[in-house]
Amino acid sequence: MPPGLQIGIASRNTTKIDVANRAVQELGGRPILANTANEDAIKQHLESQWQQRGIYSIVSADFYRISSIAHYKALAAFWGSPDVTHVIGFDTDVYKLGVKNEGPFHTLPDYESYIRTLKKVSGQHVQVRIAGSLADVQRRAVIAFDEVVMRFRLAQFDPLEFVEIMGTDAIGKIAGGIDYSDERVIPFLDKDFPIIVDRSESPRNLDEQFERKVFLNPVVGPKLLRYYFKGCPPELIKWIIYNGISNPVTYLTMYE
Repeated sequence: MPPGLQIGIASRNTTKIDVANRAVQELGGRPILANTANEDAIKQHLESQWQQRGIYSIVSADFYRISSIAHYKALAAFWGSPDVTHVIGFDTDVYKLGVKNEGPFHTLPDYESYIRTLKKVSGQHVQVRIAGSLADVQRRAVIAFDEVVMRFRLAQFDPLEFVEIMGTDAIGKIAGGIDYSDERVIPFLDKDFPIIVDRSESPRNLDEQFERKVFLNPVVGPKLLRYYFKGCPPELIKWIIYNGISNPVTYLTMYE
């Protein structure tokens, strides 16, 4: 990493900060700085853009929905700050597959909605989509981004049995109510269906381990993909920094 660069992250999540810190320092960078962006305002802005185009379905509105959110997070978190040169932004969506015009899961406000959602996803295919974005603070432009998509199937399970094992800590914290990075979730994954990890954008590998599409045994998937499920794959962080610094391409600019 060239001298003089200071990376920031658009998050106060301690796991994301720790993972990003390790990734940046492995690239020879300095410890990162952290700040947040107004995610609600970003989503309202994007939704108004979609409505101006006459599109009202959150699913069909923007194929790169989470990348768009990650872009604005990266741009807004350190807006005009002299303390950083580049900022990483993340966003994650969790979907139940096979249902048209159904938006991503949200965090669940109470026990009743938690149980309803567990019933809804039991035995179903689920998709987790993660976007990472790198913004140049001085240029006020997004200069690199990428997405990773994970698809898998849940086994049929009793929601009350799930709660007995996993507890209720996910209520109000995790979209869809299931922490797939927790190895206790393994018995609830369909062992006859692999976890498919797919890259959306870049033609090159994140590293030698993860090619454009790989298939993982559900028994080992949650452990290997822990930080993917937490929305901050180290390989994705390294890739967007490397790609943005060495080969920047302007994807989005933002002005006051």
